[in-house]
Amino acid sequence: MHELSMVMNLANTAERTAEQNDMKKVELIHVGVGEMSGAVDEYIDKYFNQIKDKYSYINNATLVLSKDFAKGKCKNCGEEFLLTENEGVCPKCGERDFTITIGKSITVHKIEGE
Repeated sequence: MHELSMVMNLANTAERTAEQNDMKKVELIHVGVGEMSGAVDEYIDKYFNQIKDKYSYINNATLVLSKDFAKGKCKNCGEEFLLTENEGVCPKCGERDFTITIGKSITVHKIEGE
């Protein structure tokens, strides 16, 4: 159910962005779902469709979901790398000490509309 709070944040971000950019309406919202977010695409879509009518700009919008693969930044050498592909091991120095930089949340990548 944590998807609901993520979707509320997504909706507020899209609504605010549309207003700040003098858009009349939003048609598509491109969203990256972080590989390590624990969010389920079906629930994101379901909750978005349940709440979007309460907003002015995004009430007829459609979500376009894609996966954001988890990336980490090595604390030893600074290399940024795909975590899953490298099994959490820095490909440059071999260390397992990293900070996750991408892939823990859902992110609005692009908003399309008029």
